[in-house]
Amino acid sequence: MVLGGLIGIEREVAHKPAGFRTHMIVAGASALLMGMPELLVEYYRHTGLAPVVSIDPLRIMQGLIMGICVLAGGAILRDKSSHTVKGLTTVVSMLLSGAIGIAAGAGQFVLAGGTTLLGLLVLLAFNALERHFLTGNDPGPR
Repeated sequence: MVLGGLIGIEREVAHKPAGFRTHMIVAGASALLMGMPELLVEYYRHTGLAPVVSIDPLRIMQGLIMGICVLAGGAILRDKSSHTVKGLTTVVSMLLSGAIGIAAGAGQFVLAGGTTLLGLLVLLAFNALERHFLTGNDPGPR
């Protein structure tokens, strides 16, 4: 949740529709839903039902990713007057927070931390570069 929150802080500061709390909850829910099945299998192992209970981590990840994408899809806005689409970066940052939660839930903490740092680099540093080179605007605060 902390790592997702770091991504969310950037979105919050940029006044985007999904901010700090949303990104924290997406990451936390992903970690919980990724880790719970293993606990359930361990529980059923001691009840004699182990042969009929199994988990498939890839299917769990697939379900989580689809759920996050449906949730994040609500942040995409189309402005008919200017023919632009807004919110795409927020949507992919929510997906990234979910993926970070999935990595943490799978025990891959270095991967989750490294991905958080790379995500922040993209959101912060590349935004300034994009504004400067593509629009000719000053890369100051958004």
